[in-house]
Amino acid sequence: MMKADVRAVILVPAYGQPSLAAEALRAAIGQETDFAFAIVVVNDGCPSPEMHEVCLNFAASYPGKLFYLKKANGGLSAARNTGLEFALAAFPALEAVYFLDCDNHIGPLLLQRMVDALRSSDESVGWAYADVDKFGFASFSDMSGSYSPLEHLFRSFCEAGSTVSRRMLNAGARFDTAMRKGVEDWDFWLQGLGKGFRGVHVADAGFRYRRRGGAEPIFVNGDAAMLRTALIERSLAEVSRLTRLNQMLIEDLAALRESWTQAIRLPPELEELLANLRAAPPRLVFETPAADGDVLVPAAVPAGGAASPLLRQRLPMGARGFLGIDLRAAAPGNGDGFLEVALVILETEAEMARWRAPYRDLGSGWLPLRLPAASALTWRGLELRIHASGGTAAPRLACAPVGLLGEYACSTPAGDAPSGAMLEFKLWGGVPDLKPPAGPGLAALPANPVIAIPEQVVATARSTRELSWAYPYFGYLDRGRVLLRPLKTSPASAACITLPAKPGLTALSCEATIDDGLCKTRLLTRLVATRPGHSADDAEQGVGVLASSEWVELTEPLKPFSLTARLPQPESGPVDLHFLSRLPEGGKLDHGRVVFGRFEAELDEQAAWKRASIMPEATLT
Repeated sequence: MMKADVRAVILVPAYGQPSLAAEALRAAIGQETDFAFAIVVVNDGCPSPEMHEVCLNFAASYPGKLFYLKKANGGLSAARNTGLEFALAAFPALEAVYFLDCDNHIGPLLLQRMVDALRSSDESVGWAYADVDKFGFASFSDMSGSYSPLEHLFRSFCEAGSTVSRRMLNAGARFDTAMRKGVEDWDFWLQGLGKGFRGVHVADAGFRYRRRGGAEPIFVNGDAAMLRTALIERSLAEVSRLTRLNQMLIEDLAALRESWTQAIRLPPELEELLANLRAAPPRLVFETPAADGDVLVPAAVPAGGAASPLLRQRLPMGARGFLGIDLRAAAPGNGDGFLEVALVILETEAEMARWRAPYRDLGSGWLPLRLPAASALTWRGLELRIHASGGTAAPRLACAPVGLLGEYACSTPAGDAPSGAMLEFKLWGGVPDLKPPAGPGLAALPANPVIAIPEQVVATARSTRELSWAYPYFGYLDRGRVLLRPLKTSPASAACITLPAKPGLTALSCEATIDDGLCKTRLLTRLVATRPGHSADDAEQGVGVLASSEWVELTEPLKPFSLTARLPQPESGPVDLHFLSRLPEGGKLDHGRVVFGRFEAELDEQAAWKRASIMPEATLT
């Protein structure tokens, strides 16, 4: 192999663990590709003579294929940078570099799949990253879906075992040699983001990350007391070591955050995303089970008497982002009285908001209590304190079983709240400090709140057309995502989710994504809502259809496309949500995995609550 032919390099920094290094190098040598590649090993001043011997033996066994460099110890970042500079200078046709740590393992097709993903992407893609299959302690981290710059700023989901393109290296991306305690790979990919590049996910690449636990065994000559003493000393030493590491990590993260504020410019698409978030509708954050009882709201003590008894309900949500709560009235109360609800911050006992609703306006059903804007306060503990004033009979509020959330059971001074019960309620959240539009006649909140369809409901998805294929074409994945691979032009692959009744349902939506970057075919997807009992054929032919999207063409892999079925009038009964995928005319089945996810329902505010939102008399800002 000539150096001029090399298209990709596997870069292996080596320090300690010679037996693991040999295993990693064998995996690197065994890569199956249709292009020439080389392996560059950088010994970062490892004091172990066995490591030097292992590297020399491999270099002698694979001359012209494996290149061995030895340098003074400078840390992982310096070792990787040394290998990068060598590769860029030695291989003029180099397209990409894959980083392989000695204690990890790669499958035989990883390098081919990584390079193929970069080759099939546009110039804005600077690196390719894989799912993380952890061994030693088994777990699997699914990184699928389109690359999110916003998520990457706050979570490191691109492992060091990723592949960087030459174009990103030519733009000056290098590892920070000052970062020697971790997160240097996160900083490296954020450099790429700051230079205008983004990542691309590669499914089934074959990257395996070794997780090692425990420590070397200790040997004690003596009795049980001496063994206990030795174990205690070792435990204390380990606590001290972890404390030091944690402090160093905190310092590195602080430096990383500072570098973000100084060096990273938000890409235009991220700025657009943030702008869209600020215009987002309210979203359901928490919902109790259905009611199975009720509780009488305590009546206030006349002025001058003792403190009024209160019905107390702790909330499973902090103040930040809090936008409102729905309470369910079982009986509205009689006479000219008021239901008074205070939202109290537990840490300070300050009232965050207070609502006052006349009995005559209550009725039976949901009572929407709202703030004028989602709260920007950061307190963590919130509690409702409720009492009734005036009238001849106080209201009764619906109660739901508390289940495993025992700390959220409601209480009254008289102890007449049902045992093991919480108030039936829904919590709504939004972007903090989202201000309502100004002007007469404008709603206090954005219209039509949106609720996510729960994962346990999406998990009940069923295939509604029996099609056969050599590998699975339909199935529930995780996190509310469903695989529905298109197999033919006609009939379309089809699946269905039955949704329980939601009063005021006015639209259903989801996202469809081709989750394989190698797919070249533009696939077609569609969303249809019907009443229960209609088949996939009915849904496709318009029989019994409540609403439908058009056929949406997925023109780009790894990019989510929105599908929306908007109902002409609000629906309050159960609904079947059909989703379909098919090949275009003349299209071929080639890496055609379509994943549906982010299923959501939009509610018509007036139809869902049958009344206007109740705004507070006072709020804490």
